[in-house]
Amino acid sequence: MLPNARPTTPKTSAQTETRSTALDSEPMSVRRLVGALGGALTVGLLGFLLVTARVAHEESTAFETAPAAAAGIAGQRSSSAEPGASAAKPVRQTAPEPAREVGAGEASFYHSSLEGRPTASGEPYRSTRLTAAHRTLPLGSKVRVTDLASGKAVTVRINDRGPFHGRRVIDLSDAAARQLGMVSRGTARVSLELLTS
Repeated sequence: MLPNARPTTPKTSAQTETRSTALDSEPMSVRRLVGALGGALTVGLLGFLLVTARVAHEESTAFETAPAAAAGIAGQRSSSAEPGASAAKPVRQTAPEPAREVGAGEASFYHSSLEGRPTASGEPYRSTRLTAAHRTLPLGSKVRVTDLASGKAVTVRINDRGPFHGRRVIDLSDAAARQLGMVSRGTARVSLELLTS
């Protein structure tokens, strides 16, 4: 026997069993607690992920369907306003109308005192409409008038005869003259193209 060594007394089987049961029951309760918390955290985390995924899906669906819904609302409004009108009309890109050059010269515009007076077509002159007078072009024909100085253009409908003053080739309504920016000048050098479609 070593000096300073204590003699050990053999443990009875009852003592050993009690000690092992106490040790086993303590880790078991901790394990259960950790397991329960881990399960709750796992369930909570899964729930959070599911809610987040659902919200993201709803937002993306709402974003994708918003234009279609807006088009549907617009279609409902237009169909309620005009019976028989289609709900959504596609916007088409139109090519420039085919035109035939029919001359150039000086353009003038109607005086405000002519408002309401009858034109050669029978309709009254209205300064707000895009109309014009020409000596020979058919009434109702459309003409593109281009200001040669600025490059601005306007399309007018011929509804009157004239002008019968000097070298002027066309007399424009006030609205057409304003679009060309020629009101302050009084006259402008223009080219005329008859639209054939």
